[in-house]
Amino acid sequence: MHLTAIAGLNAWLWWTILGGWRTEIMASLFPLLVFIPGTIVAAFAPQVAPFLWFIAFGGIVIRRFLPNRTGPGA
Repeated sequence: MHLTAIAGLNAWLWWTILGGWRTEIMASLFPLLVFIPGTIVAAFAPQVAPFLWFIAFGGIVIRRFLPNRTGPGA
């Protein structure tokens, strides 16, 4: 539950700062979309949940490989 709450607050923080859909928002929503089902899995099979939660690091991969939009009009 703590990881899900932290991921949700992180996504909300990025949304508040940027105010729209950008690469950072997508990268911060990915862990939230992993932790919500992971929390449900943890309620029934706690031994499997850490392996599912590890997928949340995919947000870093998303941010790494999506184009960096910097400069005017980005």
